[in-house]
Amino acid sequence: INAEYGDKTGTQKEIPIILVILNGGPNSATACLEAVKEDIPLLVIKGSGNSADVIARAHNCSIIRGGRRVLTPDGKKLVEEEMDNQFKDLPRSQKEEILSTITGEIKVIPLNLHLHRINRSDTKLCPNCETEDETVEHLLARCPATAQSRYLMLNDYYFANLTAIFEHNSLSSIINFARSTGRLEREEIGHTSGVT
Repeated sequence: INAEYGDKTGTQKEIPIILVILNGGPNSATACLEAVKEDIPLLVIKGSGNSADVIARAHNCSIIRGGRRVLTPDGKKLVEEEMDNQFKDLPRSQKEEILSTITGEIKVIPLNLHLHRINRSDTKLCPNCETEDETVEHLLARCPATAQSRYLMLNDYYFANLTAIFEHNSLSSIINFARSTGRLEREEIGHTSGVT
């Protein structure tokens, strides 16, 4: 898409992409999974029926446990019921495949401030600089340990806040910088992506 919409000088422009699930058939769950893997944001229209309602129900019936988003036992039953309601004529094997795609676990990497709040870290401090609580804003905008990388990738050593970063940089540049810090590395365990 970006190559198709370059300007007249041949400079390519980055076109923002978002996946919208409005109603949606059985293949929408797979499309959602692929979007999550590619860091494409999702907008699921709850109440529009079919896959959108199943995905919305799965999200609403899940919790974060051990750094992963998982369905609660009661939630799994509710999502299965929603699946049966939305896809009455679909064979059981296909329903199970869609359900397993929608409810795949996602690995999230909470930062130390959050981990400290839930008693999973002894410190709130950033492990890279140990000067400030480790928050998303600290990681992306201010951590002195990543200032050189920030300058090379985002064209400035420090930013006042997250808004300043997003005003001056593309989403892909920000994601690449965040990954370069090493704090967002995901441990691949089976189905590591899901709809959140």
